Amino acid sequence: MPLLLNVLRNANDPSNHKLRVKAMEIAVGCDVFRPDAQPLVDALINIQSRTAFTYFRRPDGALTLFPP
Repeated sequence: MPLLLNVLRNANDPSNHKLRVKAMEIAVGCDVFRPDAQPLVDALINIQSRTAFTYFRRPDGALTLFPP
């Protein structure tokens, strides 16, 4: 989990968008990471607050960027 949190905190360049989305998918989908839930939520809030884009989960379960 520390590596995933590191990606979410530091991969701020637009070219790392897919990397951050994949890190979110992995982190959100695993019960193993429950002890790190609060740092994960904090990182996601930080990402949300510094970008004009919104991530949401589609009905098929994949994360999507809005606006596309």
